Amino acid sequence: IAVRENVVYVGTIGQGLWVSHDFGKSFTNLIPEGTVSAADWIGDTPWFGWVDGRITKGESQTLECTLPKAVPTAISRVAGQIYAFADEEARPYFDIFRCEADGTASAVRPAVRDPDQTSFSPTGLWPVDADRALVGTFRSGPFLLDATGLRAARTGFRATIGAAAAARDEE
Repeated sequence: IAVRENVVYVGTIGQGLWVSHDFGKSFTNLIPEGTVSAADWIGDTPWFGWVDGRITKGESQTLECTLPKAVPTAISRVAGQIYAFADEEARPYFDIFRCEADGTASAVRPAVRDPDQTSFSPTGLWPVDADRALVGTFRSGPFLLDATGLRAARTGFRATIGAAAAARDEE
């Protein structure tokens, strides 16, 4: 589900994508078939992940990229590029992918591996601001994703991160 003001997008299993323009009081079926695995707003545009690996944007469903054997579960823009957190079918854990200009997607891994970790296993992708996102991991603590890449963002914090919470200072 992706909500912005009075507009609500709902992805379904097998019955495609639905939209409401009246706070969820009534819905219209935009795409009658398919399974939506992710929905989010990036700027003023709704983005959708599909169980077949496609990442599309807007009600016109413009194809941005297709993940290789992976199901997108979260979509975010970081420093102007689109990233997806995905359940990768080829392995028993999740991965981070970047949509490339040619419509393909490439896996994003940290440039430097922690000395105490044998693999990088992300658990989620949460935007921090327009230029950065927090990447949770299994037993490695938080990582930061920005224009320079993916790197550890903690000192002595190696817990599993399953969810993120943020507080905003309102004036």
